[in-house]
Amino acid sequence: MDWIPPELREDAGEIEAARKHSLPKLVGEKDIEGDLHSHTTWSDGELSVEELVKEARFLGRKYIGITDHQPSIRTRGIEKVRKLLEERKEEIHVIDRKYKDIKVFNGVEVDIYAGKNLALPDELLSTFDYAIASVHTSFRQSKSEMTERLLTALRDPYVKILGHPTGRLLGEREGYEADWREIFKFCASNKKFLEINAFPSRLDLPDSMVREARGFGVQFTIGSDAHRREHLALLPFGVSVARRGWCGKQDILNTLPVGKLLKRLKSSS
Repeated sequence: MDWIPPELREDAGEIEAARKHSLPKLVGEKDIEGDLHSHTTWSDGELSVEELVKEARFLGRKYIGITDHQPSIRTRGIEKVRKLLEERKEEIHVIDRKYKDIKVFNGVEVDIYAGKNLALPDELLSTFDYAIASVHTSFRQSKSEMTERLLTALRDPYVKILGHPTGRLLGEREGYEADWREIFKFCASNKKFLEINAFPSRLDLPDSMVREARGFGVQFTIGSDAHRREHLALLPFGVSVARRGWCGKQDILNTLPVGKLLKRLKSSS
């Protein structure tokens, strides 16, 4: 019988797997190459792009995704938003060229509106390296409405990751209802990634759902969702959730080096 890591000791099949020598080799903190979810002063973060990149370098990250919330087209108009995004992209590229030991991605966290549409049109989403789509409003839609809302967002070719998928806030808000089996099957079939948000008030996807999704062949990202300097150090909490969900290194996108990561992001459509 194989030794069972503490995170798996839940009487959930681990003893049988240990007897069959089929326990997964769990992902570890040292396997994580970078962070794909962070925010700067371009939206609601406290650090500039360069300050955030410096902290990521200090922590040994090989890449960092700058994924600020999108500016509002409803209040600013599309041309002003286009100009803001161009200015932001240029700043990120300048910092990316300045620091040779870390790759800086130009990403975005885009809202999935209740009407199922995304907060940015494809003509703007196409200017980013990748998009994380997340629900931030209208959490009480019916199960069928929320399922279609999430699937519609995931069908967009520029959306690669579903952010903090259940929308839960520990001690404050339960996650919304959706047909998660349908979500998991779609993600596995279309090479979309589910986030394991490492922020302590989220830890979303929950570990039980991570294991279920993994059974469908879904792969994951682990993101800090950093808004302040100290938040960049939160990734180990996400790793712990991944381990309790039986994830190995091969199940987590941001265990890949930069070159392979880029290929995987481009292959998801």
